[in-house]
Amino acid sequence: MDLWKKQGHHKNGVMLPFNWNGSFDLELPYKSDGEILLAILRALRAERAQNIRYTDNQVKFNGGFFRWVSKSNRLNMISSGTITFQRNNERMVRVQYYLSFWELFLLITVWVGGIFRLVVWDYSSTNHHTKLFIVVGMWFFLYGSNFALALFGFSRLLKQSLTSSNSRTTDKRN
Repeated sequence: MDLWKKQGHHKNGVMLPFNWNGSFDLELPYKSDGEILLAILRALRAERAQNIRYTDNQVKFNGGFFRWVSKSNRLNMISSGTITFQRNNERMVRVQYYLSFWELFLLITVWVGGIFRLVVWDYSSTNHHTKLFIVVGMWFFLYGSNFALALFGFSRLLKQSLTSSNSRTTDKRN
């Protein structure tokens, strides 16, 4: 059974503005399921994920801003996640992931709603519609760019940790 049906998530990718489902297929004919699990765990530990829990083919973790890590950490924008993998055949492995971005959503909302709203509202002489457009535009820009960077970085982290010189990756976003 796939991860999304089990957890009750939408198949279309975005269920709320701060959740994402993704998947990709990897050609890994020479790696056992245990080696795949170990590679995922190593990658998450290298990024200092917290509360890592795993079974034979599933790993859950917490990331987010409230960890003592550098700004460039690839899990900073991701509050929590679940990764599953399943063999399609002896050569191909399907990797699915569910990521939650609620901390990023809250941080950007408070930041834009608090700081930028005050600057735009108090120090701008334009009409209220223009001010609202500027504040909402700033929110979408900040949230959207951080969201996109986090998705790209996480997908790349997984692919790099699992692939070797003779592996091939096929991306499939739902």
